[in-house]
Amino acid sequence: MRRIRFAVATAAATAAMFASCAIHAQTVDPKYTWNLEEIYASAAAWKADEAKLEAQLKDFAKCAGRLGESAAMFKHCIDLQQDIDKRGTRLYVYAGEKFADDTGSSANLSLTQSAQLLSSKVQEAEAFVKPEILKIGRAKVDG
Repeated sequence: MRRIRFAVATAAATAAMFASCAIHAQTVDPKYTWNLEEIYASAAAWKADEAKLEAQLKDFAKCAGRLGESAAMFKHCIDLQQDIDKRGTRLYVYAGEKFADDTGSSANLSLTQSAQLLSSKVQEAEAFVKPEILKIGRAKVDG
């Protein structure tokens, strides 16, 4: 019986906390919140950048096994990787901050999950880089 009372009390306290947070989020002056429009003006802009990242990942896959071909190829692939990382971070931060702004929003949750999936895709796509650079060797990379 004590466990049931404890579970009911815990559930009631949690519900009250979430209700308080929801009310608080609705009453916060926007000047005290992040201006996420500086990162992406809209969800459509985020989606467009997501599509661009997906396309970049397809291009980046063509770099696998080719980093040692030439200095130009190496530079192209590393520059592309850096742009992918920058874009992916921007997408991830925006999604995370949108979710933190309103954790009850299913759209924000969906955005966060999409960003997490993208992050996994980026890590998978970039997995070949370090081993390939090690295989090329320091002399060739520095030369």
